[in-house]
Amino acid sequence: CVVGKPLRMTGTGEITHEVGPLPRFGIILVNPMIPCPTAPVYKQFDTHNTAEDLFIDTLPPLATQNDVISFLKQTPNDLERAASELVPEIAGVLMALRASPTCLLAGNGDAVAAAADIKNGLASSPVWVEADTIN
Repeated sequence: CVVGKPLRMTGTGEITHEVGPLPRFGIILVNPMIPCPTAPVYKQFDTHNTAEDLFIDTLPPLATQNDVISFLKQTPNDLERAASELVPEIAGVLMALRASPTCLLAGNGDAVAAAADIKNGLASSPVWVEADTIN
């Protein structure tokens, strides 16, 4: 979003590395419309004290959708647990994403259909959902 090309972020997001072109695929952005400030998330993360060093010097080939999905499934989001504990609605969004039969990773399938699944699954909550294609 910042520079308009795929980047890999490390550290606390302050270090960026270009990853080269990625294959074309759909993405879904979901916002439960509840603030989740970074500082409290990192503070909550620090209470778990379970972080592993996940940095990989050389990325595997990311030429196909399956390459990207396989890599991302092996690369957890360290802050997911802490953010979900502070804002339980995040866990609800992730559950809806994972329950969608058209969403291959939560978080690629048919992004528009998956976005509709997410909106239906979260119909009782004020939520912003947008689907798009990146390449």
